[in-house]
Amino acid sequence: MTQLDPLEFPGDSPGRTPSRTIGARLKDARASKRLTLEQAERDTRINSHYLEALESGQYQVLPAPVYARGFMRSYADYLDMDPAEAVMAMPDSLPPPDGLEPIPGLRRTPSSKLPTLDRRLVIFFFGVMLSVALVLWNAPSFGGGTGLPELPNVEDESRISNQIPPFADGTIPDFTGVDRVTAIALLEELGLEIQIIETANIRVPAGQIFQQAPEPKAAISPGEPVTLVISSGSPKR
Repeated sequence: MTQLDPLEFPGDSPGRTPSRTIGARLKDARASKRLTLEQAERDTRINSHYLEALESGQYQVLPAPVYARGFMRSYADYLDMDPAEAVMAMPDSLPPPDGLEPIPGLRRTPSSKLPTLDRRLVIFFFGVMLSVALVLWNAPSFGGGTGLPELPNVEDESRISNQIPPFADGTIPDFTGVDRVTAIALLEELGLEIQIIETANIRVPAGQIFQQAPEPKAAISPGEPVTLVISSGSPKR
């Protein structure tokens, strides 16, 4: 068996006549088998561009070092060379691929999640939203109002009373704001027929008359009906 020439290792001492490079040995081995790069590419499924880079020692053309050594191992085995010896003959520190950093991103300061412009927009919109919220919150105080339609003051307009205003004989008294017991007692004394209607009213306390027929001061004779509309209180939800 013919002894193979030694390979060139990175650690060859200065002044020593260098042995053939691993790239040259790969090329000679392929030539001895009468193989083209295209044939080797088809058999090894390694791009011929990379195979040529291995043969010429242009390691910067190859991908990351782990792939470069893998290509070397496969190509050497394909050419019946010692794969481990071929890998050892490669430089210890392979150059990074052209146009790429060894580990992209390590030499750059990580960018903020929000670019400066976006951060300003966020702050701007946050300020607008806060201002709108404050305006809505304080709206009831503008102009001294409540911000909602005001209901009549129940205490002022719906005070229950057992006092009936003076009225002329032959006319109907004004029962507005009077409690039902007082109104019924007077109507019975006047000999008038009484009709009661009870209905819920959010503005009028229960038991208070808030509407009547006939109207106050209208002429009326004994025996005629009087309708009193009495509040039963706020409607039940």
